[in-house]
Amino acid sequence: MTDVPFAHDAASGSSDVTPRDDSAVPPAHVAKELDRILSSPHFQASERRQAFLRFIVDETLAGRAESLKGYTIALAVFRRDHSFDPQAAPVVRS
Repeated sequence: MTDVPFAHDAASGSSDVTPRDDSAVPPAHVAKELDRILSSPHFQASERRQAFLRFIVDETLAGRAESLKGYTIALAVFRRDHSFDPQAAPVVRS
């Protein structure tokens, strides 16, 4: 098998999903790329998109990716109050 962080053998369906220690991207590089992406015309036009992407990336870098739920995002990013019902108003999915 080749020396890649994740390898999958399509013929047999087996996978070798052992990440290498050097496969992680340093947070400083992620932050720099996030700033570059947020300065693009697609994101400049929408504060909502910027806030969403920044929150998702920041929470992931902080080790809280598993807590990213629609309700949490609605409260933190879209300023919904605690009575927000994600089933009735899917603001995060739209």
